[in-house]
Amino acid sequence: MKKAYKYINNTDKEKSRQVLLNEYHFTTVTADLILEKFPVLNKSLTEALHQWLDNRNVADTEVGGLSIKEMLKIHGYHFLLAIKDLGILSDPNLTPEQYSRLRETLSKPMVLK
Repeated sequence: MKKAYKYINNTDKEKSRQVLLNEYHFTTVTADLILEKFPVLNKSLTEALHQWLDNRNVADTEVGGLSIKEMLKIHGYHFLLAIKDLGILSDPNLTPEQYSRLRETLSKPMVLK
């Protein structure tokens, strides 16, 4: 099994929760759902999270050729949802098949029928 990086720490999670509640006026339930089971974040995603928490600037960090900004545009995501999905994509324990399927899914807008 490959070594994973680190999970979002409790301080970052609480800061993120407060931003969702106080600045975006999300409900407690919604904020907690977004932050529940937050994935492993690699160094670049952790740095992007810290930058966003400090000043709400969105770094143009990429994982697998997908940037945070692209995720925001493609899916209309909130920053934390984009970084959460990219964190899942950066998981070193994904098989090549899982990585490929997830990368393809994340690169296209979701269409519900």
